[in-house]
Amino acid sequence: MAAMRASAPAAPGRSLPFIVASVMMLVTLAIDVVLPALPDIGEALAVTRDNDRQYVISSFMFGFAISQAGVGIVSDALGRRGLLLGAVGGYAAFSLAAAAAQDLTVMLIVRFLQGAAGGMTRVLINAAVRDLYSGAQMARVMSMATTAFIIAPILGPALGTLILAVASWRWIFIAFAGFGILSFLIICFRLPETLPPAMRRKLSAKSLVEGVKHVLQDRQSTWFTTAMSFRFAGQFAFFLSLQQIFEQVWKHEDLLAPVFGFVAAVIAIGSMVNARLVTRVGLMRMSRITTLLLTTICAAQLAWVALGSFGLIGFIAFQAAISALTSICNTCFQALAMENMGRQAATASSIQGSGSMLAGTLLASWAGQAFDGTLLPYAIAITLFAIGGLFCTFMATQRESGRASR
Repeated sequence: MAAMRASAPAAPGRSLPFIVASVMMLVTLAIDVVLPALPDIGEALAVTRDNDRQYVISSFMFGFAISQAGVGIVSDALGRRGLLLGAVGGYAAFSLAAAAAQDLTVMLIVRFLQGAAGGMTRVLINAAVRDLYSGAQMARVMSMATTAFIIAPILGPALGTLILAVASWRWIFIAFAGFGILSFLIICFRLPETLPPAMRRKLSAKSLVEGVKHVLQDRQSTWFTTAMSFRFAGQFAFFLSLQQIFEQVWKHEDLLAPVFGFVAAVIAIGSMVNARLVTRVGLMRMSRITTLLLTTICAAQLAWVALGSFGLIGFIAFQAAISALTSICNTCFQALAMENMGRQAATASSIQGSGSMLAGTLLASWAGQAFDGTLLPYAIAITLFAIGGLFCTFMATQRESGRASR
C-alpha cells in the first residue's frame, strides 16, 4: 500500500503533527496536571481512603475507553471533522462542570464524561491520520506528534503545582476548558475534512457487522490490539500510583513535578529516535526489539525491588527507560494494528482503542488499588504487563519471521 493514499485529500503539510498534538494534549493534560492536586481534591470532596483518590484518574480513563467503541463507525459514514469539533467542545464543557463539582460522585461522573469526549477525539484524530498515511509513515507522523505534544507531560504536574500555589484546584479544570477551546479553534482553521464523501461507508447494521468482523478476524489487528492493552495497563498503573509513591514511599512529594518532567523528556527523546529509526529498521522488527527490551528492564526492576536495595535515583532511571520504551511500543503497536484496516480505519480505531483502553484501565486499576505503601505491587504488575505484551508481539509476528521486515 502506498504511504499516501491517492484518493485522500492532501495532508495539511508539516502542520499535521502539530494539529494531532493539540488534540492529543487534551487527554494528557487531563491526567498529568491533576496528579499534584489529588490530595486537595480528596480533602475538598471528603475522600477518606487515600487509594480512592485514584478514581479521579481512573474514572476519566474508563470514559476514555468506552466512548471509543462507536464514534469511529459513525465517522466512517459522516466524516471526521464535524464529530471531532463536537468532541473537543464537549471536553471543554465537561471540564467546566468538573470545576463546579461539590462531591466525589459528581466529580467521577463528570470526569467519566470528560474522558468520553477525550476518547472520541483520539479515535477521530487517529482515523484522520490513517486517512492520509499508513504503516511506517503513519508511525512516523504519530511519533512526531508525540514529540510535539510532549510539552504537556513535561509541564503537566508543574502546571498543576503552579495553579495550586496561586488558586484552588478548581482552576485546573477551568484551564482544561481553555485548552479545549484553543484546540477547537486550531481544528476549525487548520484541519480539513480527511474523508471525502466517495470514501465513506453507509451507516447500517450490515456494514457495522462487516467492519467488526474485518477487525477481529485479522490476526495482526487482534494480537497487536491485545498487546496495546498490556502496554496501556503499564502506562496507566504508573499514572495511578505515582503520586502516592512519592508521597508515601519516598516522602518527597515535592519531587513529583520535576521527576515527571524528566521522565517525559526521556519519552520525547525516545519518540524522536523512533521517528527516525522506524522507517529504516522496519515497523515489525522495531516492535519486537523494543518489547523484548522493555520486558527485560521491568524484570530487572522487580528483582532489584525484591532485594530491598532500590533507591530513589534507581527508581527514576527505571521509570524513564520503561516509559520511553512504552511510548515507542504503543506507537508501533497502534500502526501495526491499523495497517490492514484500509477504508474501515475509524471502525478499526474504535474497536481497537476501546478494547485496549478498557482492558488496560481494568488491569491498571487492579494494580493501583493493590498499592500498600511499597513499590513491590507496582513492580510486579508492570512486569506481568510487559510479559503479556511480549507474548502478544511474538504471536503476532511469528509468521513474519521468514519474511522481509516491513
